[in-house]
Amino acid sequence: MQVWFISSLIFAILVATFAVSNSEIVTIRFMWKQVQLSQSIVILASAALGAMIVALIGAFSKVKSSFKIRELKKQVKDLEIRIEELQTDHLEAGTKTALEEIVAQEQETILKERES
Repeated sequence: MQVWFISSLIFAILVATFAVSNSEIVTIRFMWKQVQLSQSIVILASAALGAMIVALIGAFSKVKSSFKIRELKKQVKDLEIRIEELQTDHLEAGTKTALEEIVAQEQETILKERES
């Protein structure tokens, strides 16, 4: 994070230095309008506009990521519930099997006692 901040600060200083060293008056034509401004104002305004566009794209990406994270957390929660259900079913099935074995052993014991 600090590297990003320092890099941005250095870039901003370079843009400001470039803008100040180019301060002649230029004519800007956009569609039907014509405006004369200092070239430094045009440079700084362009840099600011670019920064705002990058910030909007970053915000959109962050919102998209947060929706995906929310969806994945819900999926994890659903899967954890499913795991608990399967473990409970497995334990119940294991208990039934153990009970069936006990019943089978008791039946064998009873049969052996009857035969003797």
